[in-house]
Amino acid sequence: MALAAPTTRSAPPSAGFRANGCPASELRRIAAGGELAYEGNPSAKLFIVRSGWMLRQDILDDGRRQILEFLLPEDLLAEAPSRRAASSVEAITESEIAIMPLASFGAGPESALIEAMRRSLENAYDSLTDAGRRSSLEAVAHFLFRMERRARNVLGVRADGAVEFPLTQEHIGDAVGMTSVHVCRMMRSLIRDGVIETGRNHLRILDRARLADIACLSPESKDQAALRTKRPAAV
Repeated sequence: MALAAPTTRSAPPSAGFRANGCPASELRRIAAGGELAYEGNPSAKLFIVRSGWMLRQDILDDGRRQILEFLLPEDLLAEAPSRRAASSVEAITESEIAIMPLASFGAGPESALIEAMRRSLENAYDSLTDAGRRSSLEAVAHFLFRMERRARNVLGVRADGAVEFPLTQEHIGDAVGMTSVHVCRMMRSLIRDGVIETGRNHLRILDRARLADIACLSPESKDQAALRTKRPAAV
């Protein structure tokens, strides 16, 4: 895939990572389908998504793709300066990222950085578990449950209860390790049973308890999800 030419500009003094207040040294806008980094590129910077949807992926030698995680606003990606990046990051929709040298972080934002990285790893581990240990229906249900929750928490929810969801069946299939045709069958089953509703760039969970049961979520996970604050979507 060709590396899209990004639009780069210096960040204004007020711009920065909302969670810890550190100013970004650069803002970069990436068109849909553009890549932030190739596999093997060394990186000593912190990339924070400010807007849009992105994904992190590994491309195998035979061309197969494993999506490791999806990145939404306020998510971050960091690589240790002494290591080579193990994956590439692609924009699903037009996106803007803030870029900061890792060396610019002092002791102040460490706790926020660690927590954000923990969430990132947790999302990646969930994707790997979906691909390797859950049945097809369980994997798709679990994926939809956790991605809808992330979109709801970060982007808000529409008046009809739907959230922004630009992911295709191919995206979902590459994330959970199945073909888009098989994902389509699982999605149709959930729609037919009145569990979810999908449309152009949106997802609405009609029966959250049923979806959680299909996903084999623990009671603790269900309780935590129920306690999440519903934030209205931006108009």
